[in-house]
Amino acid sequence: MNELEEGTGFNETVLCKLGADEKVRQDFWQWSIKHTLLVNELLIQVSQHKDFEQWKNSGTISEKAVVELCEPFKSPEQEQFIELPRRFYTSASLLVFYIYQSWLKLHQQHSYKLQGKKKWLAVLDNDLEVAKHTDFSPQMIQTQASEILSQASKQHEKSQQKRKKKSSKKSGETSKSHREIMTILFDRHEQSQDLLERRAIAHLLKNGCQVNDAEEDLEALKLRLEKKRIQIARLEKQLERRLPDGRDPTGERFASNLAQAIAFADHLTFVPAKFWINWHQVLQRNPNDESHLIIPFLGYVYHQQAGNAEFDAWEQGDSARAALVSTLYETLPYPILFGSAGDLYWSLKQVDPNPGTTRQKQQSHRTPKRRRKPKHKQKVQERLCVRFAGKELKNHRFGVYCDRRQLPVFKQFLTDREVQKQRKDTEKFMGGIFTLRSARLVWKEDTERLQRKRASTTSLLWLKFLFAMQREETVTDKELDSWIISFLCINTIFPWQSHRLYLHCTIDSRLLTAEGTKEVIAQKTTTTQQYLDQFKPETATSKPQAVERVEEERQTPQARGGTTIKKKETTLARSKNPPPARPSRLLYKGRSDIAAVVVVSKFAIVAVAIVNTQTQEILEFQKVKDLLTEHRSDVLEERLKKHQGMLKGGRSLEQLQLQQYRLVKRWRKHRKKNLTQRQEEQKRGLYKRSNQESNLAQYLNRLLAKRIVQLCQTYQVGMIVLPELGNIRENFECEIQAKARQKFSGDNVQLQKQYLKELRMRMHRWNYKNLLHAIRQYTTHARIPVTTRWQPKEGALRDKAAMMARAVPPGVP
Repeated sequence: MNELEEGTGFNETVLCKLGADEKVRQDFWQWSIKHTLLVNELLIQVSQHKDFEQWKNSGTISEKAVVELCEPFKSPEQEQFIELPRRFYTSASLLVFYIYQSWLKLHQQHSYKLQGKKKWLAVLDNDLEVAKHTDFSPQMIQTQASEILSQASKQHEKSQQKRKKKSSKKSGETSKSHREIMTILFDRHEQSQDLLERRAIAHLLKNGCQVNDAEEDLEALKLRLEKKRIQIARLEKQLERRLPDGRDPTGERFASNLAQAIAFADHLTFVPAKFWINWHQVLQRNPNDESHLIIPFLGYVYHQQAGNAEFDAWEQGDSARAALVSTLYETLPYPILFGSAGDLYWSLKQVDPNPGTTRQKQQSHRTPKRRRKPKHKQKVQERLCVRFAGKELKNHRFGVYCDRRQLPVFKQFLTDREVQKQRKDTEKFMGGIFTLRSARLVWKEDTERLQRKRASTTSLLWLKFLFAMQREETVTDKELDSWIISFLCINTIFPWQSHRLYLHCTIDSRLLTAEGTKEVIAQKTTTTQQYLDQFKPETATSKPQAVERVEEERQTPQARGGTTIKKKETTLARSKNPPPARPSRLLYKGRSDIAAVVVVSKFAIVAVAIVNTQTQEILEFQKVKDLLTEHRSDVLEERLKKHQGMLKGGRSLEQLQLQQYRLVKRWRKHRKKNLTQRQEEQKRGLYKRSNQESNLAQYLNRLLAKRIVQLCQTYQVGMIVLPELGNIRENFECEIQAKARQKFSGDNVQLQKQYLKELRMRMHRWNYKNLLHAIRQYTTHARIPVTTRWQPKEGALRDKAAMMARAVPPGVP
C-alpha cells in the first residue's frame, strides 16, 4: 500500500505570523515560559517513573501516564504554575508524550541495530576462524548455501500464510521479508554444529542472502568488518546519550553550569595561617606594587595542595567542567500544541487602512505650479483573526498575516467553521473533513526588527544631540543624563518585543478540493463502518466479550461527552450531509504499468528512471544535468530577451539551456570555500556568517523535485519509487573511517584525520532528506502515489534503479 492510500502523505503545514497588542504578546510570552518550565519538570518525572525501563524495552510510552504526572502541577500549591491557563497543561502533556515517544522509538531501533550488527560480526569472525582449519571448496559452500536459502525461503512463505495478511502489499514488504530470512539464518547458525553448513550460512549473510559465484575479495571483506566494528562502537555511544532535558528559556541552567565550571577548589583553607600573616605584612610594606608577588603565591598554593585528594579531583575534572559550558540549551520556549480544529476560533475584523481624521487642505501663501490630484481614501479592508479555546485565552485576538498563496487556505478555515455553526445538529457535516487538523503556536526571534529599532534609536539620539550643538544652546545636566541613559538603554528590549508569534497549521491537502473531500468522506465512512460492524450481535456471537464491550460503551459515558460508539454513529450519520463548498480540480490519472524510480548518489546527487514495470524496460534515464537543462522554446526566448540588453553581450543557446545547472557549480564553489577558508577567517576574526550555501541547496532541491514531477507527468507515471536510505550519513562516516584505518594502521591518528578531511571534502554531503521531502510535497499536489524501496549499495545508478523497479509489483500503483 502506498502512502496516498494510507492517507499519511497528504499532510502539509502552512504558517502565518500573528499580530496583537504588546500586552497580549507579553501575557503569551510569560505563559510560554511557564509552559516550558512545566515541560522540563514533566521530562524529569517521566524519566523517574517506575515503568520507564518497561517503556524503553517496548519502545513506546503511555499517554495516560504522562497526563497523570501532570495532574499534581495543577494544584494551587504549585505557585510556579498558578496563573498558567488550563490549555497549556494539555499542551505540555502532549509535547512530553511526543518527545519521549520519538526518543524511545529511536532507542529501540538503535538497540535492535546493535544486536543485529553484533550477531553478523560474530558469524563472520567465526567463519574466518573456521576457514583456517577447514578445506571446503567454494563450489561446495555455494551448493550448500543454495539448499539452505531455498529451505529458508519455504519456511518464510509458510509463516506468511499463517498470518492472514491482507491482499495488498504494504510499503517496505521486500525489506521486511529480507530481514525475516536473515533472522532464520541466524537462528540456524546458532543451532547447527556442521562446519560446512555454518560456512554456507556465513556466505549467505556476507552477500545479502544471495549466492555469489564470484571470487571473494579479502581486502574488501576486511574493510567491511572494520566498518561494522566502527558502527557498533558508534551505536554503543549513541545508546549512552542523555535523556531529553528540555530547554533553558530563563538562562538559569547555563549560569549554573558556568558557575560550576569556573569555580576553584576549596584549597585556600589548607594554607597555614602563618603564611596569611606574612602575606598581610608584605602588602602593607608594598601597597602599590604587589603584582610580582602573585606568581610566587600561586606557586606556593599549588605546591602545598598538589598531594591533596580534593585538589587532585578538582584538577582532573577540568574537562568535565569545560563540557558543561559547551552544552548550549535552546532558549526559545516550547511551542503550544492545539490538537484539533475546534481549539481555534476564526473570524473577520473590519480594518480601516486610513485611521484618524481626513486631511484638510493646507493653505499656502504661494500658488503651486502644478495642482496635485487628491488621494482617494482606500476602502475598508477585512482582517482574518484567530482566537484560541480556553477561559483565559478566548479574549485574546490575533490578526493573521500570511502570504497570498496561503490566504485561501486560512479563509477555508473560516468558511468551515461558519458553515458548521450555521447548520442545525442534524445537518452538520462530519468533523473529519475540517481542513485544519492541528496547530502549533511558535515563538521566533525577529532579528531584523531588533536591528532596525537600534539603528533608528541611535540615529534619532545623534540628530537631537547635533541640533542642540548647532544652536549653541546650553545643555543642562538633566538633558545630558537623559541622553546617556538613552544610549545605554538601546540594547534593552523585552523578549516579547524582539520575538514574534507564528501559527503552524497542519492541513490535509485533499480537503482543499471537492473531489478530494469526497475521497476523504468515503475513506472515513468505510473505516467507521468497519469499527461499528465488529460490535454488531450477528458478528459478535462467537465473541461474548465484544457484546459486553458494546453494553459497557453505551452505558459508561466518557469525560469528553458521549461514548466511543455513539461518536462513531454520529460520524456515520453526518457523513451523508453535504460538506462546505470547495473548488473543483481534475484528479491525476497515471498508467499503472509506468513507474518513476529515484536514486541518490554521493557523487551525482540524484537521478530518475522511467521504467515499464511489466517489461522492466527503462524508457528514460536522467541525471542532474539532464533534469536542469531547459528545452522549452518559450522559456528560452524569455531568457534571451533578458540577456540581450546586458553589457557583456548575449548568451548562446547552450548557455541559456544550462542556466539553472550552473547553480550546482555555484553551490560547490560555496561549499569548497566554507570547507577551506572559513577556518582561517574564524582564526583571524574576519568570518561573517552567510546562508548562501544552505539557501542555494534548498532552492536546488525544490527545482529538482519540480522537474522530476514534470517528467513523471509527461510519461503519465502511475507511481514514484523513492529510496529508503536509512542512516546514509552514518554509513558514509563509518565507511571513510574504516578506509582511513586501513590505509594508516596503528597509532597514526593525525594522518587518519587528514585523510578523513580530504574524503569529506570530496563528497558533496547533499541534504537528501530535504530533497525527498520536496519531492513528496510536489507529488502530493500532483496526486501521484509514492512508495519506498531499499536502494542497493553497490552498482551504477542505472542498475540500482532497475533493481528497485523489480521490487515494485507490475500493474499495481
